[in-house]
Amino acid sequence: MICNAFLLPKTIDEGMTVGLYNLEILSMGTNSIESIAPASFQNTTALINIGLDNNRLESLPQTLFSTLINLQRLSLNKNLLHTIEAETFKQNTALIKLNLDNNRLENVSQNLFSTLINLQELSLNKNFLHMIEADTFKNNTALTKLFLNDNLLQSLPESMWDPQNHPSGLNEFEVRHCVLSKVAYYFSGN
Repeated sequence: MICNAFLLPKTIDEGMTVGLYNLEILSMGTNSIESIAPASFQNTTALINIGLDNNRLESLPQTLFSTLINLQRLSLNKNLLHTIEAETFKQNTALIKLNLDNNRLENVSQNLFSTLINLQELSLNKNFLHMIEADTFKNNTALTKLFLNDNLLQSLPESMWDPQNHPSGLNEFEVRHCVLSKVAYYFSGN
């Protein structure tokens, strides 16, 4: 079952998805949603794709996605997110694509993506990221695409290039329009 929801209220309450047990795709983009109740998706465990892009979300309840063990794609781009708690994606081990572009994130917790062992594509473009902690992507061994364009990054942790601490299958990595001062070090092998 697919649900495209338009003209939603600014606040999504816990009763919105009651009875939608077989819902697999939920698109709630471009609705000016400002908040979502923590248990809004608790009855929709079949969800594999959620689009919450182009809304006004400033934060996410830490347990919002905790029952969505089948979730594979999550779009949170074009919101106003300034922080995401470390446990937010803890139960979403099936997630393969996560889009966090165009938000106000200044940093990401070292553990934010640690349980996303199947994550293949992560996009963090156009945020306000100042730094990436050393082991942020250590457990993301399936990661093939990482996008960090248009951030305030001045450096990247040296451990990102250590085979023990980075995704070995990474074949597309972008850091355009950042203020990196150590680019030559990372890519020259010095």
